[in-house]
Amino acid sequence: MTVKHFDLASDIDHCSMCATCTYVCPVFRRTRMEGHTARGHIHLIDAFLLRPGGVVNTDGTIAVSDAPKITREFEDMLDCCLRCYKCLDVCPSGISTVNIFEDGRAEIARRRLLPKLSDTITSLILASRTRLHVAARLGWLGQMLLSLFWRPKHVSRGDESLGSARRGADVRGRSAFKSPADDAFWFAGDIAVPKIAPRFFLGSDFARARAPRRKKALVAATNAGAVSGASLEEMRDSIVRRERRQRVGYLVDCMTDTLYPAVAEATVKVLEAAGCEVVIPEDAGCCGAPLLGTGDSAGFARMAKATRDLFMSLDCDYIIASNSTCAKTMKFVYPERLGDGFNEFSERVRMDFEVMTLNLDKLRIEKLDELIGWHDPCHQRYAYGVYREPRELLRMCAHYNERAGENECCGFGGTFCVDFPKMAQGMAADKAAFLRDNPEKEIATTCPACLYYLNQFSANEGAGRRAVHLSEIVLRSISERA
Repeated sequence: MTVKHFDLASDIDHCSMCATCTYVCPVFRRTRMEGHTARGHIHLIDAFLLRPGGVVNTDGTIAVSDAPKITREFEDMLDCCLRCYKCLDVCPSGISTVNIFEDGRAEIARRRLLPKLSDTITSLILASRTRLHVAARLGWLGQMLLSLFWRPKHVSRGDESLGSARRGADVRGRSAFKSPADDAFWFAGDIAVPKIAPRFFLGSDFARARAPRRKKALVAATNAGAVSGASLEEMRDSIVRRERRQRVGYLVDCMTDTLYPAVAEATVKVLEAAGCEVVIPEDAGCCGAPLLGTGDSAGFARMAKATRDLFMSLDCDYIIASNSTCAKTMKFVYPERLGDGFNEFSERVRMDFEVMTLNLDKLRIEKLDELIGWHDPCHQRYAYGVYREPRELLRMCAHYNERAGENECCGFGGTFCVDFPKMAQGMAADKAAFLRDNPEKEIATTCPACLYYLNQFSANEGAGRRAVHLSEIVLRSISERA
């Protein structure tokens, strides 16, 4: 399968260099370096990949040379990007800035004699959920040994004033999975290593009970019909009549699966309380977004095709994710990059809260007597393009007042927080500054990466705040009669 690459020269020529993107760029606000803005990235890609060649200086300025030479400084400039989509959101020319950056990385990867070791390892692990579980389990064992000598820092542990995450709010019983409320971190300089869940979601009895069974049901019905004399078409119609509930396929993303399995459990419980049939294929892999970010276009295409083929075989009304990055990738990036063969699949993709909102009439929500804040994941607001719906759902479930700074990036940005940890921690501190003066002790969001980065700062600084997933808030608000 071929990945569509955009016409870099044409897209770059449409850039008017107006600098509108400069003033919304979280990285530029910290570094004040032109090379870190969308306009600067476009200029760099133009100089290095489309022109005879160039050399980037450490201050971000460009010195043109006669021979093309991709330097480490150039790669660092291009990598110093959160992929937050804010530049795309404000661009008056409508340039797909993020696509330009991704195509630039793909071109760099193509020109390398050997792939980067970190990119190769990432591709190998994410290509299989089994490999991811093995790697995560080894990490968990290492953390257990590490905790004998080095205690992690916990998020608001034992502080009952921080909401009711453990207040018997699980309408189907207390969760046995790790929740964001259980977050703990080891800090090595500016890098925070999160505590891996002792039990993963996929592979658990809870997930196995929701594995696809449609084919088994059809076989059983066929066998029964053979005895009763019913035709195959009549038997299929009978199955459809018994399955009038919305059938929702759930892609459990890598972070939710291994770091916050209680989020997946909460999502399933809410949707089932709303009358949906939730189907969880345990052999689903990664959506491929991390590979596209590193320039591995072929690996991205393989993962996208596998995801599409698996979920389309399940005959789902909707395909959901609890991670805004996965949702925007499946809904918008797949058809944009891989063509019309993904349109039918992408039209069914929704964020988890969207399907919850469609079924509000079936949920018995009792508003919590708690004041809960909100954090906009960049990919939900600027890439997926949803602003109002999650706020309205939160306002139904708890007391919520919109605050300044809700759309400020937390600083995670995928590999950004690993490659540029000091800058990422600075952004987390900026985000915390918006939260610190507000009375909310819990902050809801829809992205496990944001959960991780907001909670790691709270644990390290004792900020007295805790990030939770919106699905957990909705679950806590559901009456026990649901």
